[in-house]
Amino acid sequence: MSIEPRANDFGSTWANFKEVLKCVVTLENISKSTWENAFSNVYFLCVATEQTAKTYKQLYQETQEFLEKHVKSLLTRVNEKSQEKRLTEYYTLWQQYSKGMEDVNNLYKYLNDNYIQPQRIAVLCGTVHCIMIIEELGLHLWKKYVIALLKAELLSIVLGALHDDRTGLSMTCKEKSTRRRFLEETGEYYRLEASQLLQEEVSKFMTKILERLDKEDVRSAEFLQKSSYIKVRRICEERMVVDQLEAIQNECPTVVQNERKDDLRNAFKLLKLTLGELSVLASHYGEHIKK
Repeated sequence: MSIEPRANDFGSTWANFKEVLKCVVTLENISKSTWENAFSNVYFLCVATEQTAKTYKQLYQETQEFLEKHVKSLLTRVNEKSQEKRLTEYYTLWQQYSKGMEDVNNLYKYLNDNYIQPQRIAVLCGTVHCIMIIEELGLHLWKKYVIALLKAELLSIVLGALHDDRTGLSMTCKEKSTRRRFLEETGEYYRLEASQLLQEEVSKFMTKILERLDKEDVRSAEFLQKSSYIKVRRICEERMVVDQLEAIQNECPTVVQNERKDDLRNAFKLLKLTLGELSVLASHYGEHIKK
């Protein structure tokens, strides 16, 4: 595909690109070709006219308006829940949104590198106002439209839960239902996460799975009781490792044969989390040594 600037109607290209952007920010599955086309479209949107700086600005503004609308819709979803379910809904949507913004930021690499970063450097010279890269923009909008409006209520819910725990108040049926729903949504989130990550090569998939598990451990240790922490960890392992065993095991012969040490280490860490599946890797490794 040629990357030479070409005539491009910004309006129609943006309209098509925005549909893909919706899928990316909500972690919906998209094909590799759709991702690559969208990645290219960011470039072509940036160079759609000879007035490059103007086009950059237009793309940035359209993206900001899209994210503002999306974040406000998430706030509405949180507010629609009853109070006992609101914190769980907030947590679920935040996990989806924060991961989605990581992917959106990767999608906007050309815009970040060629328009935003140079302006951030110019800030040091005092020539322009600071402008945020796309991921920072997304997080800023979440803080502005969600956290700022919900922080008092969410803090009250969390403090109430802490008080109940400290005073030994027994868990009500509603609280048990909320915890069960939280665990179910955690499993669904990581099922979709693993499915999306598996679209990449297995080597990268294994690396990212280990990163996700580590991040979830830190998050759980900070916010959850130990009993819930253990359950969340088990769910993450089931959805991201056990459910993807076939892909990991199929990669083992190539990993061993080519002596890819980093991949071998990652495969060992992941298979060790499963019951008896480490023997597959050990078998391939044993055969390789004999040769």
